[in-house]
Amino acid sequence: MENPLESQINILVAEVEKGLILGHINSNTPEVALEYHTRLGGYLSTCYGMIERIDTAEAEYFVNNRASNKSDVATSKAWKVSKEGIRQNFWETRIKRLKILMDTLSVTYYHARDERKRGIMNG
Repeated sequence: MENPLESQINILVAEVEKGLILGHINSNTPEVALEYHTRLGGYLSTCYGMIERIDTAEAEYFVNNRASNKSDVATSKAWKVSKEGIRQNFWETRIKRLKILMDTLSVTYYHARDERKRGIMNG
């Protein structure tokens, strides 16, 4: 079951992706791009916080299970299929996705800003 944070992020990500795909977020709407960028940045920070907690759990898992798994590789494989290991992969992938969206929004914002500057200079 999805937690409230995941739901909020999923809704925002879907909204941004739809806006970009349909062209509602473009160089004519720099304020919208900047607002979404800011909101995604807040979620990105929260995602990094989730990874910090999971990384600590991974270290504890390693300490507690290394002897029974006989090797670092076996312990790492066991971690990756554990509930927390799967959550770690989810949040790492989510971070990559948020960064891509934020980069796209930044390009959109700066492109619009440059267009406005050229318009003012030419107008």
